[in-house]
Amino acid sequence: MSRGGTKKARAEHDRERTARRRVERKAEQERAKQAAKDRPRAGKGRAALLHVSGIAAPFVAAAGLFFSGQPEVEGTVASGYWLSGLVADPNAPYWRQPGGLVLMVGVLMLSAALFLATPVMAWRVAYRDRPMLERDRTSVDNPFTLLSVVALAWVVRAVGGYGNGIGGVASTLVVLSIYVAVFSAVLALVLPVIPGSGRVGGILPDFLKIPFTERALMTDEERAEARAAAAAIRATRRAGRR
Repeated sequence: MSRGGTKKARAEHDRERTARRRVERKAEQERAKQAAKDRPRAGKGRAALLHVSGIAAPFVAAAGLFFSGQPEVEGTVASGYWLSGLVADPNAPYWRQPGGLVLMVGVLMLSAALFLATPVMAWRVAYRDRPMLERDRTSVDNPFTLLSVVALAWVVRAVGGYGNGIGGVASTLVVLSIYVAVFSAVLALVLPVIPGSGRVGGILPDFLKIPFTERALMTDEERAEARAAAAAIRATRRAGRR
């Protein structure tokens, strides 16, 4: 075969190989698109709904605390707080009143049941088909942290009575139970998601949250995977600041 024929055959072979690679790349892209469509997603919208579902437990606990006494208004005692009417002295410490302790335990048990239903059970269902690194842990950790703070305020109220600003603390916690959940949901919709961070939205910084999800809802393997991902994210951020 002449040199011209060899070059022509080689060029034809290169064109065929280029065309074959183009077809293969296109087929691979189509497969990736189809896989993305078929893959079950727990995206930003679902994360936002989970944040909103976290309102119930801390709100009930904080509202119960608020209505557990009768704050003084212009030197008199306000009336109409039905929850405070269940005990003999609504403003006295609960450790002196068995009925008050029963009331406190009842409110906290109801709040705990709401927490286990929403967001814990909702979180398990929403992310049952997703890898742990793609799950949002803040939608559970945020309401658990708030619920823990409210429970501590209940203990203070049981020991020291309804005075000492308990009414103001309770009203603040009622507002926070709504504010944290709603703004966390907004952040989930507008902020980018960092894979492996465990955050899709969430307004509370990490140092203020109690990591309930990591300690109670994850296996040892998932916990190790999440910690390794968090360490990698921190290392990337440190390298970016240099």
